[in-house]
Amino acid sequence: MDGEHSPQGENNKGKGVLDLKQFKKIIALAMALVMVLCMSAVALADGTNNLVVDGSLVIGGLDAGDTVKLYRVIDWDNGATNGTGNGWVVNSRFTGEGKLSAEEVSTIIGTATTPGAISSTVALKIKGIAAGITGDGDYQGTAAAITEPSCTGIKITTPTAGLYVAIVTPVKPGTVYNPIFVAADYQQPTTGNTNEWQVVNLVKSYSNAALAKKEQVTVTKELTDSDTADASNKLATNVDVGEVLKFTVTTIIPYFDATDWTDPSYKFTDTLTGLKLVVDTDHPITVKTCDVGGTLAPLTAGDSTYTTNGAKTDDISLVIDFAKAYLLSTTVTEAQDLEVTYYAKISDTAAKNVNPTDNSVVIEYTNNPADESSKGKLKDRTNQYSFSLDADVFGQEDYESSEIIKIGVDKNGSILTTTQTYNNGTTTSPLQGASFALLTTNNTDKIDALIGKTEAELKALGADSGIYRNDQNPSGAAFTSTASGKMNIKGLDAGTYYLVETKAPDGYIRDTNVYTITINASYKDETVNETLPGNIPVTYTTKILDYYTVAISDGTNTQNSRYDMTYGTEGVAKVTLATSSKHTATNTIADNSTLISNTQGVELPSTGGIGTTIFYVVGAVLMLGAAAIMVARRKAEQE
Repeated sequence: MDGEHSPQGENNKGKGVLDLKQFKKIIALAMALVMVLCMSAVALADGTNNLVVDGSLVIGGLDAGDTVKLYRVIDWDNGATNGTGNGWVVNSRFTGEGKLSAEEVSTIIGTATTPGAISSTVALKIKGIAAGITGDGDYQGTAAAITEPSCTGIKITTPTAGLYVAIVTPVKPGTVYNPIFVAADYQQPTTGNTNEWQVVNLVKSYSNAALAKKEQVTVTKELTDSDTADASNKLATNVDVGEVLKFTVTTIIPYFDATDWTDPSYKFTDTLTGLKLVVDTDHPITVKTCDVGGTLAPLTAGDSTYTTNGAKTDDISLVIDFAKAYLLSTTVTEAQDLEVTYYAKISDTAAKNVNPTDNSVVIEYTNNPADESSKGKLKDRTNQYSFSLDADVFGQEDYESSEIIKIGVDKNGSILTTTQTYNNGTTTSPLQGASFALLTTNNTDKIDALIGKTEAELKALGADSGIYRNDQNPSGAAFTSTASGKMNIKGLDAGTYYLVETKAPDGYIRDTNVYTITINASYKDETVNETLPGNIPVTYTTKILDYYTVAISDGTNTQNSRYDMTYGTEGVAKVTLATSSKHTATNTIADNSTLISNTQGVELPSTGGIGTTIFYVVGAVLMLGAAAIMVARRKAEQE
């Protein structure tokens, strides 16, 4: 039996061994399968294993020094499964009360079979939420030169996968950036599981590199003075009171993309100081626009374009407010050049030696899509100056200019004893009651026609008399010396004038000199740093009066005076007499004035009146009478 059973036992033993080996193989195969399944599960859960993430995020087209914050909107969640949705989740920064709704989040994520999507409305909402975040971003940095790609911007290497929105804070005033989407994409691999979700499908193919959508708002204000020889000076000029100037403002309206902005604003405010807006057929307000670099064309005012208060000539400001409908119009697809021209008249009373007027334009625009009340501002300014002789300096009594003083002298040329002391140290004897005319031409015939006339008679003459006229002196610049001997001649442009005494006071002889008065102005550049309402700092460059000179000549002697301008922190100017020559080389009085003297005595009537004729007639009669008497006597003696 043992022999019988032995072969079978061996056979059974061999079969048992074979089954065990097979079992071990099965176990090994099962374990390998488990490992494969585990690895597959890890691959599904950890997207970094099978999928390749873009190596960098790049935002170009920035200015060096711009600061950038990137906030991740959509994350990859390793805990999510593809069976019920996918591995993408919306970052908690963008969810919750007042932010993305549950429905919007669900739409962004999508399902296992339907990729999500971001509509333009949701995109605008996301950008607005990001613009309102005050804390640090997932990444931040300062724009600088980038070698690859070659540009000025910011580059984030090895970013975490997801969709980001970038908020740029410009370093340059006037720059407006729209928020920017960039994506560190999961890319579909060529091997392994090729059905993974990708950001590219989720968010409309946002790239890992983007060019910033930048608008640079600038403003330049210039003036045109038709009667000045220096046409190149567009920032400052000297003017007569009543003169009309043309002003031109060029600026840029940024492009407000309707996908980024809901309620943008853009307003132009020009404040006139010492000026009055002039609006008529010959002086229209013109608004022109065009795509940047294009040809400007008039834009008609209206509810869908802009409104203006320019029809009111009594306003001291010109306001042009652009309508939201125009700013978001689909016909406007890029930034617009804007040119505004208008006219204003110098209207200040010019009661000071130097009378400044200025014209300041402020451009105010929305600069934050998340906060429509957030405004950017830019400013520019022109300056205009008119001059007066013998007027208070800016209404202050600490110094009075006395370029021309009427005095009385005796028959020997000595100043009479009655004196007046001025607070600039000048001591003279004033003479009241002398009449003068200021002319724009040294025309002998015109001057002769004025001699002997009083101030009232001079002002009654027509415009062809040659007497200078402006809005301060609409009837002509005719004056009578005051009790202090001064003649206040107001509102003059720089240039050359001629002063003539037409009638002396009773008891004095008229000064027959024609005085040439020349006023010259010199300007300098000034960079202004100013803080506008809303605590908004602005910087702009303008021109201001540096100094002016007054030269008064009687044909033999010339009095030269220079007045320097100094400006305080609030732009208030003060005039200081810098230099002044004496009236004559022999004048021993330390006088900063030009002295126009009248000799004490009686001036003989001029030709054309009774004059000396009566004396000649009486003399002739007396001589004839004497001769007749002498002839009669001789005849009597002979007889």
